[in-house]
Amino acid sequence: MVSDEEEYWVAAPNFVTQGGDGYWEFQNSKEYIDTGVVIVDAVEDFIKGVEMYNPKYEGEYLLSKKQKSSITSQEIQVFPELSIRDKVIRGI
Repeated sequence: MVSDEEEYWVAAPNFVTQGGDGYWEFQNSKEYIDTGVVIVDAVEDFIKGVEMYNPKYEGEYLLSKKQKSSITSQEIQVFPELSIRDKVIRGI
């Protein structure tokens, strides 16, 4: 349970701590430490350090109850020219 008499350390993205989405409560904090870590960079570093699961998309996939489609791994469009950052930002 959170108590009004206690002090707490909170980690939050810069967007939120700087008033993003109209949330200004962090502006009243007693101490603010900016780590300088950009979230997309942290995610990119994490992804680089993790072995990614690479499924093969072959066979039939049910798109709806009435519609079926077959797709093979050769038909999947890959964008090797994009960096991990681009893929994270674009949600690819």
